[in-house]
Amino acid sequence: MIKVFVNNIEFPLVEYSLSINEQLNERATCQFNIKSDFYRSVEKSMPIEILDVNDNDEVLDVLFVGFVDSATHKDYYNQNVRIYTVKGKDLHYLIDKRVWVRGFVNETCGAIVKKMVDEALSHEGITYTTDSIQKGYNV
Repeated sequence: MIKVFVNNIEFPLVEYSLSINEQLNERATCQFNIKSDFYRSVEKSMPIEILDVNDNDEVLDVLFVGFVDSATHKDYYNQNVRIYTVKGKDLHYLIDKRVWVRGFVNETCGAIVKKMVDEALSHEGITYTTDSIQKGYNV
């Protein structure tokens, strides 16, 4: 069973509407339709999480994590439902909106990555552990 969360709120997925596009070296995107009442809104830059779960609500796989790129809706008043068409972009969005320019001499690749995270990406909530970045070669 697939569960869709937008802004940490679960929305019912319209059957057969989910499309996830993943290409090597490109931003992953998704598109789907969800049902909502008239009191909830879906807006650009809200977080998206799409999960595959079993009958016990245990997560089997994370299918997509990212942010709303665009959202449009159509209201069906006779059925008391609003259908959103949501387009999403993956977590590359956090890095794409930052510019970080530095020059390095005789530094390891790992040290450069750590400095980038500390100076620029930590503001976006990106962190690392001592084991997650290898030392690498000198550049």
